[in-house]
Amino acid sequence: MAFADTTAGKLHFEECGAGIPIVFLHSLFCDSSMWRHQVEDFSRDHRLILIDGPGHGQSAIPREPLTIEQCARGVLDVLDFLELPSAILAGISWGGMTAMRAALDAPARVKGLLLFSTSAEAQRWSARIINQALLLLVSRFRLLSLAARPLASALIGATSRRRQPELHRELIEGIKRLEPDGLAHVIRTVLVERLAMSEELWRVECPTLVVAGAEDAAISPLQCDRIARRITGALFQMVAQAGHLAPLESPEPVNALCRRFLAEKGL
Repeated sequence: MAFADTTAGKLHFEECGAGIPIVFLHSLFCDSSMWRHQVEDFSRDHRLILIDGPGHGQSAIPREPLTIEQCARGVLDVLDFLELPSAILAGISWGGMTAMRAALDAPARVKGLLLFSTSAEAQRWSARIINQALLLLVSRFRLLSLAARPLASALIGATSRRRQPELHRELIEGIKRLEPDGLAHVIRTVLVERLAMSEELWRVECPTLVVAGAEDAAISPLQCDRIARRITGALFQMVAQAGHLAPLESPEPVNALCRRFLAEKGL
């Protein structure tokens, strides 16, 4: 168990394996354990660094609002702590936004991007209104337990909820354990006040794979496709019968896509 003091607060991370480093950044409402199927596979020939985001897992609870820029700087701070000049960044949702921001702000530090179910666009006004209500429910009324089931249902695809009900239950219980005040700051960062990066993505130069779950109810696969279209040479792939958390729901096809991509790019 290790911690690093970063721009985004004290972040918990775990390491395993050896080789070209890959940093894994999870989705909002999850923690680094969501990458367990990737750990089993990629630790054979890569050095893996799994980071718990602010207010998630064992990382410190933020006491004030953060920005995606601060989150990205926090990831780079972990690389500095480990004396790593660069790494591949693999991120889903919040993690993907953070990874893209890091690639834009510090291109020499990012060897490649593996992006899952993420967006480079500002939140639409209709979604912002819904998320403001969620923010109120969490921060003022502290009723996170009421939101846990619908949130989990939005993150796990319909096929996975039917075939792997234990994943749905696991996510519900994990959401209930989150600390409301800290979570409220991260909800504001990701779901309410995030700024668009779309017009900057032409500056990303590293090899990039963008993956979407065909049943994602949280972020449209079209948003993922638009990311790939804006990054020169990026590859877009869809995973059938998977929702927002494709690496957790459908690890075999996701791992195969990533393995093939990394091999082709010499990573």
